[in-house]
Amino acid sequence: MKSILSTLRFVLVTCLCAVLLFSSVVNTANAAPNPNQPIKGEATEPAKTYERTAKDAIDRGGLRSIEEVTERAQNGAPNEIQGTAGIEDMKRPSNTGASSIESKIKNSLEKAQDKAGDAAESAKNSMR
Repeated sequence: MKSILSTLRFVLVTCLCAVLLFSSVVNTANAAPNPNQPIKGEATEPAKTYERTAKDAIDRGGLRSIEEVTERAQNGAPNEIQGTAGIEDMKRPSNTGASSIESKIKNSLEKAQDKAGDAAESAKNSMR
């Protein structure tokens, strides 16, 4: 009886080790890089533009005049060094479905006003 249990235990441990080994191989195979995604460490075009602009600013050796900064800001650059790099990825009201805080407050106040009006009307009807 003891030899059967030890043989069964050996078989179970061997099967468990095989399952663990197989599952780690499958996980590794699934973690292969996607050819459609940029490779880690590879810079995108906006990042390259940002880097070029930053290097130019450093090479000039300091801040520009206020006129140049104002002119660049009027051309739609979101910040001084980044310029327009990544501007299409920025979140703003025109490219999101989010509502503004003003519209949320206005809707809440309208609901509260409607409820208050309903409560006042209900109170008048109950007094009759």
